[in-house]
Amino acid sequence: MSLEALFEDGQRSAVLRVIYDHPEIRLGELASFVMSDDPLAPVLRTLTIDELLQGSRTAQGGDSDPSAIDYARLGRAKKATGEDFDELAIEVLTAAGRPVAAAYLRTRLGGPRWKLQASMRRLEAAGVVRRHGQTSGTRWGLVERS
Repeated sequence: MSLEALFEDGQRSAVLRVIYDHPEIRLGELASFVMSDDPLAPVLRTLTIDELLQGSRTAQGGDSDPSAIDYARLGRAKKATGEDFDELAIEVLTAAGRPVAAAYLRTRLGGPRWKLQASMRRLEAAGVVRRHGQTSGTRWGLVERS
């Protein structure tokens, strides 16, 4: 693959990531951007609905059901900090019913990576969640209570 093709693929991935990370973006806003003179507008013009849907499923940790995202909770989580954010993370883990990847959590909680990491560290220290695996194989799940 040529260097130019790699850069184009990187731009495409970046544009898709922004769309996935900001589900509050309205289609009208995207349409306006597509018609603009912005350097990334041509990249957005080439995206297909299938790419958006496939990437959405990947970002959700394999979920093919976009309705599994509670957008009201996502909005609250983006503004929440500390214990308030932790409670929302517990809600997501409870709803999942199984250990999940950080990407799954970020899709449902938004925010920067460090915010989620700090929350998981606090919850793990409190004995509420357990980390399974390492690096990209890490999964987070609730500690079973008897």
